[in-house]
Amino acid sequence: MARKKPQSTKQKKAQLQEKRAIKRGDIPAPPPPTRSEKKRRGVHGRSTIQLRDEKQSDDPEVAAAAANLARKIESSRKLQSTYLKMKPEFLAAWKEKAANEPLRRPVPDEARYVPSNLVEQKEAEELSAPKRPKWRFEMSKKEVEANEEAIFQRWMADTEAKVEKWRTSSIEGQEATTLLRSPAYFERNIEVWRQLWRVTELSSIFLVLLDSRCPLLHYPPSLHNYIRSFKSPRRTILVLTKVDVVGQDRADRWKAWLLNRYPGVKVAQVSSYLDQEGERKGQGARKRYIPHIPPASLKDLLEALQQCHKELLEPPPHIRDNPEKHSSWKPRVRREVDWTALYRVDQENRPATSGTTRPDEAQAEDPAHEEEQVQKNEDDSDDDALDEPNGPLTVGLIGQPNVGKSSLLNALFGSIKVRASRTPGKTKHFQTLFWSPELRLVDCPGLVLPNLVPLELQVLSSIIPISRVSSIPSCIFNAGNLLPLERVFNLRHPSEDEPEAEDKRTWRGGMKPSTPSVAQKKWTAMDVLTAYANKKGWVTAKAGRPDVNRAGNAILRALAENRVPWAFEPPSSPSASTPTSAEDTEKSHDGIWLADSTSRIDETDAESEVDDDTEDEDNKLTQSMKEANISEEEEEEDEEEEDWIDHTKPAKRKPTIVTSGGMFGALVEDDDEDEEESNEDEDGSEEG
Repeated sequence: MARKKPQSTKQKKAQLQEKRAIKRGDIPAPPPPTRSEKKRRGVHGRSTIQLRDEKQSDDPEVAAAAANLARKIESSRKLQSTYLKMKPEFLAAWKEKAANEPLRRPVPDEARYVPSNLVEQKEAEELSAPKRPKWRFEMSKKEVEANEEAIFQRWMADTEAKVEKWRTSSIEGQEATTLLRSPAYFERNIEVWRQLWRVTELSSIFLVLLDSRCPLLHYPPSLHNYIRSFKSPRRTILVLTKVDVVGQDRADRWKAWLLNRYPGVKVAQVSSYLDQEGERKGQGARKRYIPHIPPASLKDLLEALQQCHKELLEPPPHIRDNPEKHSSWKPRVRREVDWTALYRVDQENRPATSGTTRPDEAQAEDPAHEEEQVQKNEDDSDDDALDEPNGPLTVGLIGQPNVGKSSLLNALFGSIKVRASRTPGKTKHFQTLFWSPELRLVDCPGLVLPNLVPLELQVLSSIIPISRVSSIPSCIFNAGNLLPLERVFNLRHPSEDEPEAEDKRTWRGGMKPSTPSVAQKKWTAMDVLTAYANKKGWVTAKAGRPDVNRAGNAILRALAENRVPWAFEPPSSPSASTPTSAEDTEKSHDGIWLADSTSRIDETDAESEVDDDTEDEDNKLTQSMKEANISEEEEEEDEEEEDWIDHTKPAKRKPTIVTSGGMFGALVEDDDEDEEESNEDEDGSEEG
């Protein structure tokens, strides 16, 4: 439930006066709001009712501004992702399981490796992504959209049936787990899928970005089948992002495994940010992140792009074997691309040709021109000869949310060109940027692809926004079985804080049972949440109990935002050797936690963790505001979108213990608030 907006006494008094005036009939009553107007709110805290009143204003400028803002809000709502609502029975069952079933301790060695259901996905091979139906220029917009919606609805029904069949199927070695098996989320908004259709139709080379922490999750069979379904030739490059988080050795093992799994597909490795130490007044030393791609990663990526471009210039086998067709065949992409210019990098890590434009750039940005080019590319058969295109080579960046598509674009240009955020789903519309006059990059919004994986793994990989997750106990239970959360956050078992009951029974010598030590106490997911809330001092506003929801929210954000480094090992990794020393044995019990990266996360100020990161983002946006042509209103809107889920409930104020003067000074409670209230009452009586 959302927290109510704070209201001062003066505002409340004015509201009561207005209400009484309406009741007396002094002023007309406003029209009653509809149900949708009560729920929906615009940007900057402006409600739909206020926008409606401003659109009806006598001032033409105010009315025009309100109309433009209303259109902007409606356009952004069309691209909002939709999420399923958890059943109460499911939430109650997981809450009970998280409180009673202990976590696996020590963490088994097999937890380090990617789950087997991601490696052998026989059932997931039947899943696919929706493909845009064919259209002609003679068709109207309504006809095209009607065809798309009809095909999308059929795909939705078929996909939901397959996912539900997988969810209700029995798990090997377990019983009665149908209720506890989490659903698999995937994108259900056709407007978001239309962005993917647009990008894939325009692109000749696909950069599929995969999070190096769990690459298989981000390249499901549905996306692989969708890319291979195109009639005209395309080339695919798998890009492993966040290499600086998982380490170069682990990234190399994943690269070798992907090359063996998908022969003929190029694999590149990149990292998009550079750490810089800086100081701010009143804040101390902080880490700053600037867009940056290492020269070795840039060279690796450009070599893969150059090789794919070379393959697109060669005729396919059925054309090469036919001399008549081979003589008249021409490639679908431009022949000449100045790759050497992209290798030249100045001191700011910006390609020498970045930001340049072509004389006919306006024509390339024209939607009608792009639609015509797409239709020609899709309608013409492989046997037909085409004139050599003069347009740029288009490279599309596609992938699931929060894999680093926008961050990679900023790193390639060496400055902030597009907005990037830790919140999944930041990019709403596809964006086009020219890396050089011959090379065009298209950034596609991230969308959750259909796959047969549980919700908890999607949340752990930050595919789904934490604010949309209602099943926090199940996510913490899953994470607690993969890495030792009590060691990561240095938690004390909640039973240690409870007062020990006095045993008044009489025991004979040697028969008194020994109390279990701290190491022998079993941890549950609810114990982890309670211990973290106790450590932070987070309690509920009314009952004063540990705020486990806020604690779970903070833990999941720390895991999703790389403040707690973790990563899976590829299957059959050569690192799967038997530990030979005590240190290796301890590391094998860390699960997916990369304990070598950091021993403990910084928890000096829990609530400032997100605020500090948000401040870094704001500074980065402010520095490049003019380059990205970003207005202050849009920046405020993005800050509102990145707000945490409501977990800032005020804790109960603990009484301050002070000593009174005198020889026999007693301990008394500080009643400053009572004194202030009594002073206010006395002032009020004097005024009366």
